[in-house]
Amino acid sequence: MKPSSLANKKVLVMGLGHFGGGVGVSRFLAEHGAKVTITDTSDSQTLTSSIKHLEDLEIEYHLGEHTKEDFIHSDLIVVNPAVPKHSPWLKLAEKNHIPQTTEMNLFFDYCPAPIIGVTGSNGKSTTTAMISEILRATTDKTIWTGGNIGQTNLLQQIDKISEKDWAVLELSSFQLYDLGLSQHSPQIAILTNITENHIDWHGDMDAYVDAKKNILRYQHVNDHAIFNHDDPEFNDWPILTNAQTHWYSIKDTKDIQLAIPGNHNKSNAAAALQVANILKLSRSKSIKALENFHGLPHRLELIRHLDGVTYYNDSISTTPQSTIAAIESFDKKKVLILGGYDKQIDFSPLIESIAQPKNQVETVILIGQVKESLLKQLQASMITSSVAIQTSDTLEQAIELAQQHATDNSVVLLSPACASYDMFKNFQDRGDQFRHFVNLLT
Repeated sequence: MKPSSLANKKVLVMGLGHFGGGVGVSRFLAEHGAKVTITDTSDSQTLTSSIKHLEDLEIEYHLGEHTKEDFIHSDLIVVNPAVPKHSPWLKLAEKNHIPQTTEMNLFFDYCPAPIIGVTGSNGKSTTTAMISEILRATTDKTIWTGGNIGQTNLLQQIDKISEKDWAVLELSSFQLYDLGLSQHSPQIAILTNITENHIDWHGDMDAYVDAKKNILRYQHVNDHAIFNHDDPEFNDWPILTNAQTHWYSIKDTKDIQLAIPGNHNKSNAAAALQVANILKLSRSKSIKALENFHGLPHRLELIRHLDGVTYYNDSISTTPQSTIAAIESFDKKKVLILGGYDKQIDFSPLIESIAQPKNQVETVILIGQVKESLLKQLQASMITSSVAIQTSDTLEQAIELAQQHATDNSVVLLSPACASYDMFKNFQDRGDQFRHFVNLLT
């Protein structure tokens, strides 16, 4: 199918977002001849920035509320992932037999290149980036990296993508939930791990896991599915796919010296190497690409050394398990900045990790929506007898407290274990502010 099939279709984009979540797909639709209407419950003033990016296009805006007519007189509805699936407006569209899709589903519909998809609760972005680095170092193909990793909007680049290229996508549980609607799965699927996440959106752990499984369900016999052998959650998952199955383990990286810290990154590297194996790429060149990879922003990103203290930005951490991995990446004393938006996740494994003397967490500074509830949980665990606990109203204040508590040869680690939406635009904004305030320290 080609984007030309969109010409003259009445397409409703539901959810523009004041952070620009619907801008890319709206531009793609309008540039390919669709008659686009955008509906959002926010008003034009709130959406000024997003609208500005589309002002050169003929787009109709219905803002401040949704209207019944839009959901029963459209040819297609493109739904922003942030829209709740139980929305009565989507139910109305379904009742009136109006098809629904998403930006990622459209990319799968129109992408001529084979797709490598990466999902999991943690490690998706880094694994996606590592695979892309290997492919660029070992092939002469054009590599397109995107999806949830937040780089170039690949849907807008679709006319430039060739069937000889490769597309490497990070796929979130939200995107995979919707891929089930159009029954798409990537030609190569990688699963890094499964831990509790996004319960606030999915409703329960079973629904979250079921969404992840869509990366496998629609694969074909010539496709490939790659599982983490070190996560027992995946033991029964191969029965879900028609693809050829492969396994990787952190043990596969004994001969690799990564530039980025942590055993979790060794596991990510092992996943990327398994892709290289399947594609019969040079192992030596693949390893060199991994060893030259210096990580992504906001993922254990080294910010600076100051007065014997090292500051790391791990703003990407939105789960307790990813923060545990960050803590275990450093054999040093630590000051941990923790907290944010409440995704209704169990923090007890993280509290246990903080309490372990071997992990050397000396101070925890709590921020965000969860700080009071987390403080009560930490106090109830009696952890406060061995770990200093502070609360802060702002990230800037938290960094100043961290500097006061840090001792020589220690690490100050922003690894929040929570989403960012209570105090920041997104995790990038949180990490950028951390970097800014750390660089102001004297």
